Amino acid sequence: MAKRKITVTVDDDLVEFVRGESDESMSAVVNAALAGHVDKLRRRAALAALLAGWDETWGQ
Repeated sequence: MAKRKITVTVDDDLVEFVRGESDESMSAVVNAALAGHVDKLRRRAALAALLAGWDETWGQ
């Protein structure tokens, strides 16, 4: 998968914790966290679409 270099601002205590507790790169940690958040947003959108379809079909 293609990667894009971006700039993000992260709380200092989070950066220090990850650096002290993980062998992963900061990019890998941020990417995993962002992937989890995107998955949550996609599931929320899918649920909203499902509920809207049910409402359209069967009413409130």
